[in-house]
Amino acid sequence: MSMFAKLIRYLQILWVFIKYNLFSLLYTDIAKDYISDNNCSCAIDLSYRSNAIRLRKAFEELGPTFIKLGQTMSKRPDIVPAAYAMELENLQENVTALPFDKMRPSFEANCICESSGAEHHALCYHCHSVHDVFDEFDEIPLASASIAQVYRAKIGNEDVVLKVARPNVLNTINLDLQILFDLKYIFMKILGFGRDMNVDEFLEEFRRMLMRELDYRSEALNMERFRENFKESKDESESVTIPKVYWNYCRDNIIVMEYIQGTPVSRYKFKDLERKRNMQVS
Repeated sequence: MSMFAKLIRYLQILWVFIKYNLFSLLYTDIAKDYISDNNCSCAIDLSYRSNAIRLRKAFEELGPTFIKLGQTMSKRPDIVPAAYAMELENLQENVTALPFDKMRPSFEANCICESSGAEHHALCYHCHSVHDVFDEFDEIPLASASIAQVYRAKIGNEDVVLKVARPNVLNTINLDLQILFDLKYIFMKILGFGRDMNVDEFLEEFRRMLMRELDYRSEALNMERFRENFKESKDESESVTIPKVYWNYCRDNIIVMEYIQGTPVSRYKFKDLERKRNMQVS
């Protein structure tokens, strides 16, 4: 990874931080445990939320590593101010999708023809359009996350989904991780980490988590193992459905699996909160 690429990324991060005035947080003494009711209009609450919103927008603009960092922080109100954790929850599902033309390089990255012994293997995304590999393929993503996007397709009469890593995501993440380690104490202050926070341990665990998420072969294998473990499940009350993996269509950066209709767990969380509010009102 060249020093020039690292310098360019430094400048991009610097520009975004200046754009959202995040360096002002270096001079803000963030009281880790302070937060009041979500509907409170106190000046200090509004200031905290304004800072958190600026941080969330900056993370969105900086891409996968920082979006993932924001998602991780949103689940750790023990180490970041609660106002920040609440705002960064918006990064969990609301990630802007890349248009298909910008995702196309992810499909075309690897040619399997030489390893398969075929001059132009029928399932090679590099040599054939993804529209030719599948019987149907929808360019509009079903979902978009920080690292990957999900598309719907058909293999014969079977509905499948493709989880496809964003282009150049591994290089971007490795570069960003280097910069986060270089500037860890500045980020520690800007991100509002508590004074007793072990930032080296946090960043190392964050790095390991990202590497696990980028290992699509391992993810597909774990899915297959899970499916095998529950294949004998007969009890409807304990029924578990695990999608089938289509290994011939998978790549290092692509998982193709059976399409299963479902509801995100987070929806149940919000429904439960709404039910509790209604019970309190009544």
